[in-house]
Amino acid sequence: MKKHRTLFIPVILILCFMISACSSKGTGKPGQGADKTSMKQYKAGGATITLPSDFNETSQDKYTFQYSSPNALCIGQKELKTDIAAAGINVSSLADYAGIVMQNVGIDSEYTEYGQSLYFEWDKDINDTYYSYIGFVTETDDAYWLIQFASLKESYSEQKNDFFTYYDSFNIL
Repeated sequence: MKKHRTLFIPVILILCFMISACSSKGTGKPGQGADKTSMKQYKAGGATITLPSDFNETSQDKYTFQYSSPNALCIGQKELKTDIAAAGINVSSLADYAGIVMQNVGIDSEYTEYGQSLYFEWDKDINDTYYSYIGFVTETDDAYWLIQFASLKESYSEQKNDFFTYYDSFNIL
């Protein structure tokens, strides 16, 4: 069990950062997002993702990429399969990986298939402000990726389809 915690500390840190980033950006209101026609492709860690141009990149050593806007957050984390195996963790499928991530960060949710990926959703109360999250996991030959989006709970339903669109633009180079 200790090895699970050690390997997935970056995942826990992702969630902690999401919590602090969303709580500091708590002024976003539904319908006040970026002009949906103003999109920008971001490239980091051997991958690209297209987001509204009001997202700003923040360099973080703990994450493969991190972007935030006044109304949402997007964080990506790549975990090499060799690193997972070296930690003594047996992950034989994407479902195993999703389950381990959810277990290690305390997410009480079921995952849902989405194309070749899985996703799961959860809510979090931070200082009486409610946030909603969606995390996508996908697999490449050498790694597992966790791509997460978050917003204020009150605007999540309006942004959820956009989060799927943003995730659909995610490509490994």
